[in-house]
Amino acid sequence: GKKIFPKNRKGKEIVIKGNTQDFTLLFDGAILTLTATIDTRETIPGTFEHDKLVVRWDGFVSVQIQTPMNVRTCGMCGNNDGKPENDMRTRRGKMTDDVDVFGDSWQIDPLGR
Repeated sequence: GKKIFPKNRKGKEIVIKGNTQDFTLLFDGAILTLTATIDTRETIPGTFEHDKLVVRWDGFVSVQIQTPMNVRTCGMCGNNDGKPENDMRTRRGKMTDDVDVFGDSWQIDPLGR
Protein backbone atom coordinates (compact mmCIF):
# COMPACT_ATOMS: atom_id res chain seq x y z
CA GLY A 1 0.00 0.00 0.00
CA LYS A 2 2.93 2.44 0.18
CA LYS A 3 4.11 4.60 -2.71
CA ILE A 4 7.86 4.66 -3.23
CA PHE A 5 9.55 7.47 -5.12
CA PRO A 6 13.18 6.55 -5.85
CA LYS A 7 15.50 9.42 -6.63
CA ASN A 8 17.22 8.79 -9.93
CA ARG A 9 20.74 8.46 -8.57
CA LYS A 10 22.87 6.31 -10.82
CA GLY A 11 23.97 3.10 -9.09
CA LYS A 12 21.80 3.73 -6.02
CA GLU A 13 20.14 0.54 -4.76
CA ILE A 14 17.05 0.78 -2.58
CA VAL A 15 15.85 -2.24 -0.57
CA ILE A 16 12.17 -2.22 0.33
CA LYS A 17 11.22 -4.48 3.22
CA GLY A 18 7.85 -6.14 2.71
CA ASN A 19 5.63 -8.17 5.02
CA THR A 20 6.50 -11.47 3.33
CA GLN A 21 9.42 -10.59 1.07
CA ASP A 22 11.78 -7.79 0.16
CA PHE A 23 12.58 -6.31 -3.22
CA THR A 24 15.24 -3.99 -4.59
CA LEU A 25 15.17 -1.03 -6.95
CA LEU A 26 18.28 -0.06 -8.88
CA PHE A 27 18.70 2.81 -11.36
CA ASP A 28 21.70 2.47 -13.70
CA GLY A 29 21.33 5.88 -15.32
CA ALA A 30 18.90 4.72 -18.00
CA ILE A 31 16.91 1.73 -16.71
CA LEU A 32 15.07 1.25 -13.41
CA THR A 33 15.24 -2.41 -12.33
CA LEU A 34 12.99 -4.00 -9.72
CA THR A 35 14.10 -7.43 -8.44
CA ALA A 36 12.13 -9.68 -6.08
CA THR A 37 12.96 -13.21 -4.96
CA ILE A 38 9.82 -15.30 -5.38
CA ASP A 39 11.17 -18.70 -4.32
CA THR A 40 14.29 -20.03 -2.59
CA ARG A 41 15.34 -23.65 -2.29
CA GLU A 42 18.38 -25.40 -0.90
CA THR A 43 19.97 -27.44 -3.71
CA ILE A 44 22.72 -28.97 -1.57
CA PRO A 45 23.38 -28.26 2.10
CA GLY A 46 24.44 -24.62 2.43
CA THR A 47 23.81 -23.77 -1.26
CA PHE A 48 20.62 -21.94 -2.21
CA GLU A 49 19.00 -21.28 -5.57
CA HIS A 50 16.66 -18.31 -6.00
CA ASP A 51 13.86 -17.77 -8.52
CA LYS A 52 13.46 -14.06 -9.17
CA LEU A 53 11.03 -11.69 -10.78
CA VAL A 54 12.89 -8.92 -12.61
CA VAL A 55 11.16 -5.87 -14.11
CA ARG A 56 13.19 -3.38 -16.17
CA TRP A 57 11.64 -0.02 -17.15
CA ASP A 58 13.16 2.69 -19.32
CA GLY A 59 10.98 5.36 -17.70
CA PHE A 60 8.92 5.88 -20.84
CA VAL A 61 7.30 3.01 -22.76
CA SER A 62 9.55 -0.05 -22.68
CA VAL A 63 9.10 -2.67 -19.95
CA GLN A 64 10.86 -6.03 -19.81
CA ILE A 65 9.63 -8.68 -17.38
CA GLN A 66 11.70 -11.77 -16.60
CA THR A 67 10.28 -14.68 -14.60
CA PRO A 68 11.16 -18.35 -14.20
CA MET A 69 9.32 -20.61 -16.69
CA ASN A 70 7.16 -22.16 -13.95
CA VAL A 71 5.70 -18.78 -12.93
CA ARG A 72 2.44 -17.86 -14.63
CA THR A 73 1.88 -14.37 -15.96
CA CYS A 74 -1.12 -12.74 -17.60
CA GLY A 75 -2.17 -9.61 -19.39
CA MET A 76 0.15 -8.05 -21.89
CA CYS A 77 2.88 -10.50 -20.81
CA GLY A 78 0.98 -13.52 -22.09
CA ASN A 79 0.69 -16.57 -19.84
CA ASN A 80 4.36 -17.71 -19.88
CA ASP A 81 3.56 -21.26 -21.01
CA GLY A 82 6.07 -21.25 -23.88
CA LYS A 83 3.31 -21.11 -26.53
CA PRO A 84 3.25 -17.65 -28.13
CA GLU A 85 0.19 -18.55 -30.24
CA ASN A 86 -2.07 -18.24 -27.16
CA ASP A 87 -0.63 -15.01 -25.71
CA MET A 88 -3.01 -12.55 -27.44
CA ARG A 89 -5.82 -13.08 -24.93
CA THR A 90 -7.87 -10.00 -24.02
CA ARG A 91 -8.80 -8.99 -20.49
CA ARG A 92 -12.14 -10.78 -20.97
CA GLY A 93 -10.39 -14.02 -22.03
CA LYS A 94 -11.03 -13.91 -25.78
CA MET A 95 -8.28 -14.63 -28.30
CA THR A 96 -7.55 -11.97 -30.96
CA ASP A 97 -5.07 -11.38 -33.76
CA ASP A 98 -5.65 -7.61 -33.66
CA VAL A 99 -2.89 -5.89 -31.64
CA ASP A 100 -5.06 -2.79 -31.11
CA VAL A 101 -7.96 -4.82 -29.70
CA PHE A 102 -5.51 -6.74 -27.51
CA GLY A 103 -3.72 -3.63 -26.19
CA ASP A 104 -6.90 -1.63 -25.67
CA SER A 105 -8.45 -4.46 -23.64
CA TRP A 106 -5.68 -4.12 -21.04
CA GLN A 107 -5.83 -0.32 -20.82
CA ILE A 108 -6.63 1.09 -17.38
CA ASP A 109 -7.88 4.51 -16.49
CA PRO A 110 -5.70 7.01 -14.56
CA LEU A 111 -7.36 5.95 -11.31
CA GLY A 112 -6.08 2.40 -11.77
CA ARG A 113 -9.42 0.73 -12.51
